[in-house]
Amino acid sequence: MLTPVDSQALLVALAAGDFTQMAQRFAQGGLQAALPAPGMLRLTPAAAAPLRLLISVGVHGNETAPIEMMAAVLDALRQSPDSLAVDLLIVVGNPAAVARGTRFIDADLNRLFTTERGALRGAAEAARADVIMQASADFLAGGASQKWHLDLHSAIRPSRYARFAVVPAQADDATQVPMIAW
Repeated sequence: MLTPVDSQALLVALAAGDFTQMAQRFAQGGLQAALPAPGMLRLTPAAAAPLRLLISVGVHGNETAPIEMMAAVLDALRQSPDSLAVDLLIVVGNPAAVARGTRFIDADLNRLFTTERGALRGAAEAARADVIMQASADFLAGGASQKWHLDLHSAIRPSRYARFAVVPAQADDATQVPMIAW
């Protein structure tokens, strides 16, 4: 069992992208914990994992439900670190926008995950997008039979669908079948 932590403190730290204390607690619990970049936490179980799972939250600062959900998952994992069965990278996309409670600072972070940014290349989020793209590429380049990226968002307006997923264009790739089935 890891050191007790207040759930509200966990949520606040996660929303700020501050994983310093969490990484220490998970390391004390037997997981390999690393901070690949600001706002990112990588947790690796002792045994080799067949799945690399990247979960991003807070890409839009006004979508806080995924942050709250991730805090609950981390709290449960904190209580049972041996239950981690994936190589996990958690990314808080835009901590500055989360702190302000706004969708973004200068530009929608989702529009900046490209090298072709045009007029948006000077946006506050451009440098953050570069860091996220590099950390994601590094993480997903490692060996694992399956690699998933779940980018969690929440609706800010009523939606026709209670839940939905956008599946990558290469969904016919056999390696994507388990993700689609999930």
